[in-house]
Amino acid sequence: MQSGSVQGLGQLALQNTVNGSTQVTNLGLLAFANTLYANQLGSGTFPVGVIYAGTVLLSQLGSGQLPVGVVYAGTLNANQINGGDFTGKTFTGGSFVGAFFTGSTDISIPGSVALRTNYAKFEVSAVFDKGLYVGDPVNQDNSAAGREGLRCQVGYNVELLGSYMTLNSRDAANRATFWAEASGSNGNNHAIRGIRRNVKNGTIQSSGIVGQNGGFAFYAETFQGSTGYGPFTAGHEALIPKETAADVGMVLDDDELIAARDLGNTLLTTKPSSSARSPRSAGVLVSRRPLRDGVPAALIKEYREEGEGEDKTITPVLVDEWDDLCERYDLVVMNALGDGQVLACGRNGDIEAGDWLCSSDMPGIAQRQGDDVFRNYTLAKSRVGVTFDYPDQVKLVPLFYKCG
Repeated sequence: MQSGSVQGLGQLALQNTVNGSTQVTNLGLLAFANTLYANQLGSGTFPVGVIYAGTVLLSQLGSGQLPVGVVYAGTLNANQINGGDFTGKTFTGGSFVGAFFTGSTDISIPGSVALRTNYAKFEVSAVFDKGLYVGDPVNQDNSAAGREGLRCQVGYNVELLGSYMTLNSRDAANRATFWAEASGSNGNNHAIRGIRRNVKNGTIQSSGIVGQNGGFAFYAETFQGSTGYGPFTAGHEALIPKETAADVGMVLDDDELIAARDLGNTLLTTKPSSSARSPRSAGVLVSRRPLRDGVPAALIKEYREEGEGEDKTITPVLVDEWDDLCERYDLVVMNALGDGQVLACGRNGDIEAGDWLCSSDMPGIAQRQGDDVFRNYTLAKSRVGVTFDYPDQVKLVPLFYKCG
C-alpha cells in the first residue's frame, strides 16, 4: 500500500507493507503488517490488545500484551511480555513470565527489585537493612520448605562488601540452618573458614575453621595477639535416669557405660555424687532435657544420604535401643573443663582462692579438697575465696573445671 491513509478497517489490516508516509489508525484488535514505524502510529502509542508485527520501531507501546520477536523501544509500558528478546533501557512495572537473561553486560538496579518464583522470593534492596533476601513471599512457614534459595555452581562465589548475612530457620525440611559441605584432598579445602582482620586486606588477627580438612571438627589458627577459644568452657553429654533428681550446679559422677561408638564418642549414665573425694566425678550439671530432643553422637550408628541437589537429605541412623533409652533416660550436659561455677559447702572448711575442690558426702555438692596436690578425685580449682556460716551452707563458687 502506497502513501495515503488507512482508517476504519474494523478487525483486520492485511497489508504486507505499510510505508513510512502512510498513517494507520483505528485498526481495532489486530494488525498484520510486517513492519510498523512510529510515524504511522497516532501520538507514538499503539493501544491495542495484541500486535503481530515482526519488528516494532516506536518510542512507546501502551498495549496489554506484546508477543513479538524483537522490540526496540526507549521505554516499553506493557502489562505482560511473553517470549522474544527484550532490548531496552528501562522496565517499569508489569511482570516477566518465563524470562531468560543472557549477555555479558550488567543489570543495574538503582532501587530494589524482587524476583519471585513458585517456591521463593529473591529480593535485592538498596535500603540499609536488607541486601539479599531469599524467602517465600506468601507462606514463610511451609511452602518454600526444602527448596534451595541460592545456589552457586562450581567455580563461582558470593561476596558481601561492607555488609553482613543473617540466617533464620523455620524447621525447613529438617535441615540445619546453614549447611556447608566440602570434599577433596587439597590442604585448604575446608567447609567453613572465618578470618578476622583489623582493616581490609590487613594482617590476619584470628582464623577459625569448621570441618577442617585434617580431621578436626573445629580448628583454631592463632596468631600473635590472639588465642584459640574464648571464653572457654567444655562439657560432656550423659544420660540420667528420669526418676533421679538433680539441680543445675551439682557434681555428677559417671555410672554405667551405654555406648562407645569410636575413639571420640562414648556415652555413660550419670548420677549426683554421694561420697567425699569421689574419683568418678565427671562434671557439673548445666542442662537437662528429654533424650528425644537431642541425639548424642555416640548413639548414631551411621548417616544415610538420599537424593541429589535440593532434595538431598542426610539422616542419622540411631542405635537399635534408641526407643528404650528415650523411655528410661533424660539427656544432660555437664561442664568438665574451662571456667564456670559449682555448688559447694563448708564441710571441709572455708575456701580460699586457688584451693582444689572435690566432691563431698552431701549429694551433688563440692567442698574444699584440703591439700595442694592435684589428685584423681580433684574436681576444680577455686578462683575466689568463699566463707561459710555453717558446714552445710551451700554457695556457688567460681572456678576452673579440671575433671574432664
